[in-house]
Amino acid sequence: MGAPTWPPTPEEAHRLTMEEYGLSEAELGFAPAEDAEAERALLSALLFARPVRVLSHSGKQVGTTLAELQRRLGAWLRLVSGFDVKLAASDPPATDGTTLYLPIAVPAPAEPELDERLYRAMGLMQLGLLQLGFLERREVLAEIYRDWVLRSIYHLLAARVVLRHWSTRYPGIAKDLLKIPLVEKAGELRVNVTPVPRDGLPEVFIPFYSGLTVNLNWPKQPPGGAETAAAVAAVDNAPSIEAAKLVVLGRARSLRQTFARLRVGAPPIPWWIGVIRPEWILADLSRDVAYETAWMKGTSRTMELLNEAMARNAKKIPLPPQPSPERPKGLRERLKDRLLGGPPSPDLAKMPAYGPARDEAQAKAAAAAADQPPASPARPEDDGGAAYDEWDHQAGVYKVNHTRVFTPEAPAGALSSYQKVVTANAQAIARIRRRFEALRVEERWQGGLQDGPEIDLDRALIAYADLVAGQQPREDYYRRFVRQRRDLCVMTLVDLTGSTQGQVLHMEQEALILFAEGLRVLGLPHSFYGFNSEAPDRCNLWRLKGFEDGYDERTLRRLGSLRAGGATRMGAFLRHAGSILARRPEGRRVLILLSDGKPEDRGEYRGRYGVLDAAMAVRELARDNVQVHTISLRRSDGDDAWLGEIFGPGRTLSLQSVDLLPERLPELFRGLIK
Repeated sequence: MGAPTWPPTPEEAHRLTMEEYGLSEAELGFAPAEDAEAERALLSALLFARPVRVLSHSGKQVGTTLAELQRRLGAWLRLVSGFDVKLAASDPPATDGTTLYLPIAVPAPAEPELDERLYRAMGLMQLGLLQLGFLERREVLAEIYRDWVLRSIYHLLAARVVLRHWSTRYPGIAKDLLKIPLVEKAGELRVNVTPVPRDGLPEVFIPFYSGLTVNLNWPKQPPGGAETAAAVAAVDNAPSIEAAKLVVLGRARSLRQTFARLRVGAPPIPWWIGVIRPEWILADLSRDVAYETAWMKGTSRTMELLNEAMARNAKKIPLPPQPSPERPKGLRERLKDRLLGGPPSPDLAKMPAYGPARDEAQAKAAAAAADQPPASPARPEDDGGAAYDEWDHQAGVYKVNHTRVFTPEAPAGALSSYQKVVTANAQAIARIRRRFEALRVEERWQGGLQDGPEIDLDRALIAYADLVAGQQPREDYYRRFVRQRRDLCVMTLVDLTGSTQGQVLHMEQEALILFAEGLRVLGLPHSFYGFNSEAPDRCNLWRLKGFEDGYDERTLRRLGSLRAGGATRMGAFLRHAGSILARRPEGRRVLILLSDGKPEDRGEYRGRYGVLDAAMAVRELARDNVQVHTISLRRSDGDDAWLGEIFGPGRTLSLQSVDLLPERLPELFRGLIK
């Protein structure tokens, strides 16, 4: 007889024992209540303990899964909210305006009743953000999208309004909502997807968490959190939900200025509250709506011309003489403009075609052009993009031409940004250069050859001595300078998605410049591109340094000015990088990915879908003789199984700090160039 699957009472345990062995109470020889209780206590850990639940794809122990509750949970949320709820899996909780994305499982241990309440609370939080209008104003979403600190403050204050809304509307669930902050596994603090310790938070953050999560070590009235406490009180004491909504954004902006003055970053958010992702809701964050609609109002110059025309028409003033239209440029002029970076100045046009005077004039023109503000990069739509298939593991097919990748030039910032990083990391750069110098193949004169461009003087003297001695001289008195050709090129993709804003972007900026300084010493053909996506048909691969670009001032400005935003449709970027490498003449091609997070984009491209599409793209590159490696700057949370699943064993280098890069990067390249 198998062990029961429920914890029986002492009497039931006693009865089951007698039935199993066919004994009476007298024959059993002990009092049923006391001895059965003792036996149950001894065997409970073995027979009646909750089974360990492990996610098959990661091996991570978890509690109740979303799949177990999805139908019941969806029906309950529809009943409470009147909203046609669609549920899908994503961690942490979020929404794109039409679907609620909840974690695939709650943290261990499995507590079915508590876990269901936790799922309900997470669903209500995301529904409240939608229904109360916190995610409907485009200008607000665009503002918090560009500023992660403001986004976190806005979210923490909005969460208080959402809890107040549901507790007022349904007093019956108010008690459950009050219990959720007391649950330890619900209160893990995160900045985006990165866990942070609960102890050691800046005092100015602590008032945010009253009613959202608890920590007995936090002071009730931290001395440094007066302004934060005032903002929380203003939201909590607003006379109505509508009034509280108006207070949230104003107080969030005010606190953002305070945090900037105090030089603190984004406050972490309790895990169960989730994260706001404006990039999932806005179709095109790069659009400037005010600029695009300015033509409706007219520019100031247009209005001036219009007023002049109206005045002329009223007074019958004749039009001023118009200059004759310029003739179209010929082929020679267009080529000259292309080579010189713009139309020649009058002085430069009069210079001879060669000679010192021409060189001096060109240098002056280049210096004058460098003082001008950098031109804005072309929109990605201008180049038409390249279409790529995407792997759908659920259907087991490729979605033909499902993504489109554009390769515009990255925005260029100030040259001082690059120089500051170089100055601040001078010692690390020096170590990287020394280590990369050791990886260079020796360049030397090879003597003792029977043919070559120069005479090997030592061998020639020996041959002359042989002739004088009457012996037949050897004919190996030539030499040649030998350079071993490295048949290798390296392309690096840098993650510029929204998840890298803040400290991660700063780490990537330093890592990229240290990487570039090392590759310059090594002398290999190499390139750098940044990537982010706005939608499947708007994936941007920003050119920071192409294979044909040198380290001129324009390139250094681009490398020193990384800008984050958008999502991570990793498969599309890997495939487009493969198409660029396919055009290279080198026999060995290496693609390095510098990133901090999983593949993730709007719609279905989350979780397993994105991971398996990226893994398929890596296998496609392997068939084309492209080696793919990744350098992860992600703070490990113990769930990095997806790295090996995408890139394979031995293809990942995880760094907790950019300070480790000088030691680890040469190790990676030693295996690549040998």
